[in-house]
Amino acid sequence: MRKWFHQSKWRNLVDMHIPDWNTTFLGQFDPVAYADHLDVSKADCAIIYAGNCLGYCFWPTKAGHMHTGLQGRDIVSETVEACRAKGMRTIVYFNIWNRFEFDRHPDWRMRYIDGRDTTCNQDGSRNRYGICCLNNPDFRTFVRRQAEDLAGHVPCDGFWIDMIG
Repeated sequence: MRKWFHQSKWRNLVDMHIPDWNTTFLGQFDPVAYADHLDVSKADCAIIYAGNCLGYCFWPTKAGHMHTGLQGRDIVSETVEACRAKGMRTIVYFNIWNRFEFDRHPDWRMRYIDGRDTTCNQDGSRNRYGICCLNNPDFRTFVRRQAEDLAGHVPCDGFWIDMIG
């Protein structure tokens, strides 16, 4: 018996690495319009962002930092519902890279062999990502709490937990 994902022809993911230094960011996100556009494109599966590499969650998480521009609004559940109403399957995407927690917990930081942290590229230039180390037991506990919170929060057809290895 073939599973639905073997027959899926058109999936969509919108990379939402949207910071929250401006509280208007994501403030006008419209899940119904989002689903309408995916429907026009003939997408049969929506991959919906729940958390990005900056550490901002798009649902009212019990573990972590919710994007301030959402002002407590749960766009993950709203978007899943809107896409399902159009007949689409839904996969919830969650990125375990977490710049927010990287900044709060220096002891969680992954470091290069020379001691530099991951906000420094190999060539010395800066990047916006800060990677926490999965070998740190406190970070692993944090990620587990976030994943459990998300899994218990929204019904969907699957999860994509990104940046594990």
